Formats: sequence, C-alpha cells, structure tokens
Amino acid sequence: MRRTPAPRRAEVVSFFAALDGVLAGLQSRTDRDYDRVRLNWARIVGAQLARVTRPAALRGGALRVTVDGEDWRQALETERSRLMGRLRAVVPSLARLTFEVRPVPTPPPTPGPPPEVPADPRNGAVADPALRRALDALSAAVHRGAGA
Repeated sequence: MRRTPAPRRAEVVSFFAALDGVLAGLQSRTDRDYDRVRLNWARIVGAQLARVTRPAALRGGALRVTVDGEDWRQALETERSRLMGRLRAVVPSLARLTFEVRPVPTPPPTPGPPPEVPADPRNGAVADPALRRALDALSAAVHRGAGA
C-alpha cells in the first residue's frame, strides 16, 4: 500500500488563505467596510467622541453616524473634514458622512406613593403602629385578592 505524503506547511497555510478568501467573498464589500469602521471607531474618532457616537449604517458610500445630542452633532459638523480624512484611511471609497441625533429615551415615570390602605377595624386593638399598618396592608391585599 502506498503512503500519501503528509502535506507541507506551505500547503496548509495556502488552504487557510484560500478559506479566508472564500469566506470574505460571502460578505459584501460594504459590509466589510462597515465592520472595519465599527471595529476601529474609537481609534478613528477618539475615546471622547466614541462614547457619544455610533456608526449606524454604511450605504452607497455614505456613513450615517448617530449622536447623543444636538450639541454633539454640531461639534461633529465642525470636525467633519478631519473625520472624513481619518475615515477614508479605513474606507477609501467613503464619499459622505451624515450625523443624526439619536432620540433620547424617556425615563419611566417615577412611581408615586403607595395608595392609602384603609384601616381594618379588627386591627384597632394592636398597639404597635407599624404592626397595625402591616396588618391593614395585609388585610387590604387579601381583600383585593378575594375579588371583593
């Protein structure tokens, strides 16, 4: 029986290089460019701007960036040419850069004080006021749970 020689290291490396090429072909150029921008965002814009901005989409040579407020959007407008230069170092085909203020999420309403629980007359004989309130609250909860 004839033995097949073991592959040489150069052939194995070539296999992985070919596999990378095949996998890269499955992703569009725009997707690869967008991934490069996202992965390098803090390096491109700096740590301070990276905290208040996010690359949102890259389509047709235009990068849309969301910003945490109008003040930051205006600051970015003054830095547009510098940012375009830095972005083009990562994505040479970049043609436009737009900034969009991200909506500020509204905080949930602050809950008001708990509703007053009517006193249960059966608890009137309890001397401790905290215990009496707890028993009144328990009575009210039982009463609500019973559907009455």
